[in-house]
Amino acid sequence: MIVIPVAIAVIVLTAVVWLILIVLLRQRAHTQQQSHRPSHITSPAHAMQPVLCPKCRVLMRSGFTAAERGIAWCDGDKKIPGRMSLAWLKAVLPNTLNHGISMKFNAAWRCEQCSMVVIDHSSLNRPPEDRT
Repeated sequence: MIVIPVAIAVIVLTAVVWLILIVLLRQRAHTQQQSHRPSHITSPAHAMQPVLCPKCRVLMRSGFTAAERGIAWCDGDKKIPGRMSLAWLKAVLPNTLNHGISMKFNAAWRCEQCSMVVIDHSSLNRPPEDRT
């Protein structure tokens, strides 16, 4: 009979700990974004300079990427962390975690010949203006 209330308490406590960790990591990510944001980056327009593909040396197509949960960097010899783990949140690159109300984007370039993508995560940018 006491097992059920104890199990519920453990589940609730675990959920509270996860919520606290998420809040703390989001605050940390926000602080990192503010400290890593270069002063010359105010809009995505500056980043749309031509870029050559590092693989095939063809001019890449410019655009934007959106990664709500961030882009995690994993060294080639390391195990890839689970998406909901603390290790994942620690591995997220600065300025790629989007936790605001409006969607933000990273400037990026894509090679249509060899499928290489280059992402500039020096800042998060406002959504690009509608070009239609």
